[in-house]
Formats: sequence, structure tokens, C-alpha cells
Amino acid sequence: MNKATIKKALENCGFGILSEEKDAIEFGQYTPCGEDWYERLEWNSAIKFLADLQRRIECFDVDEEIEIWVDMRGKNGVPSSIKSLLEDAEWKLEKLKELLKEVTKWK
Repeated sequence: MNKATIKKALENCGFGILSEEKDAIEFGQYTPCGEDWYERLEWNSAIKFLADLQRRIECFDVDEEIEIWVDMRGKNGVPSSIKSLLEDAEWKLEKLKELLKEVTKWK
């Protein structure tokens, strides 16, 4: 697996690439609730990318993802429903898992 394969996996999972550097790639997409969500992972090697992606999945905390939006519910485009915020955070985690599955099928 190389950087071109990682880019293809990102594209297949609906992510756009925001920036590429030698050691890191920043990618993102809009969530179902309209959040402009992005992630930044190491990618100076396929092993580093996979390890960083796996770490991000393991450390992903749905409660933390929701917590930052709760006080802004119903304002500035933030959904007023906590259920919507929960579903959006869970969607993010599933997209990361989908990306891991996509990348590892080419391993």
C-alpha cells in the first residue's frame, strides 16, 4: 500500500483531501448534520497511517464529540436535537471504521 492507495480509499469513503504534507494528510467531509468535519493523520508510511487511524478509532469518544456542541444547540446551524448530535457523532465513528476497512482490503 502506498499514498495513492490511501488517497483512493479516502475518496471511496467520501472524504476530500484538504492538505497533504510529507508526514501527514488532512481529510474531511460534511456530516449528515452539516458539520465540516476533518481529521489529520500521519501518512509517511502505510503502517503509520493504519496505526494512526486505528488509534483514532479506539480513542474516538462519542460523548466528547457531542459535548462541544451541546451549549450551541439550535444556534449557528447546530441541530437542536441531542439525538441528532449523537447520531452525527456515531456516523463519524462509522466513517472512520469504513475507512479502515477500505484501506486494509488493499494491504
